[in-house]
Amino acid sequence: KINLGNSGTSARLLIGLLSSQNFSSTLVGDSSLSKRPMVRITEPLELMGAKFISDKNKLPLKIVGQKLKNINYELELPSAQVKSGLIFAALNTEGTSKIIEKNITRDHTEIMLQSFDANIKIEKINYENHISVSGKKELSSKDITVPSDLSSASFFIVAALINENSHIKIDNINLNPTRDGILQALDIMGGNIKIENKRIVNGEIIGDLEIKTSKLKGCELDCDFSRLMIDEYPILSIAAAFADSPSL
Repeated sequence: KINLGNSGTSARLLIGLLSSQNFSSTLVGDSSLSKRPMVRITEPLELMGAKFISDKNKLPLKIVGQKLKNINYELELPSAQVKSGLIFAALNTEGTSKIIEKNITRDHTEIMLQSFDANIKIEKINYENHISVSGKKELSSKDITVPSDLSSASFFIVAALINENSHIKIDNINLNPTRDGILQALDIMGGNIKIENKRIVNGEIIGDLEIKTSKLKGCELDCDFSRLMIDEYPILSIAAAFADSPSL
């Protein structure tokens, strides 16, 4: 039994990882997590032969480990968590599984597994990501450098932009293009943000940021930005409140 507290990410990833094992597991969570349905990850896994015991696909959820079959699955709604859960299940499944995402989501899982020499390939076809995972390949051990989180850094970035005479530097920031929307938005607003020493570490783009006080202007962002900075909208609203014109 694994108690996940309030972590929905852990729930979806572990459901995928544990569904192909040769033992059973039970996932539990706090009262909030136990109200959240897991059908978006359990449904495609059941197509692979996974077996679950639960009340309406909510926690507590028992995962009865099974030998899974590969799958071709198209994600109707964008979700990096569901995608990653399916990838983890496919790693321990014979044959090649293909996951198609119409809307690009965060790809940290794919990058990490490629660095571990997993048999995973990503092909872009007509603005879609076609992810192929061939299972049962032994992974290679690697040293990992964990970069600083852009979401957490965003609060300090905006604080420096809106406060007079500010000048800060933040090193080793993850600049993955599937989640750098906050930097793009602040650039549109006139933020003085310089990226230096850009490099690749464990497959991820890393860089150092230099931020100075700026006179921000309002901006208009389309819906495509939501998938690039879903966690940063609250701090972006603070930046917009200090801009000299409305934002939409």
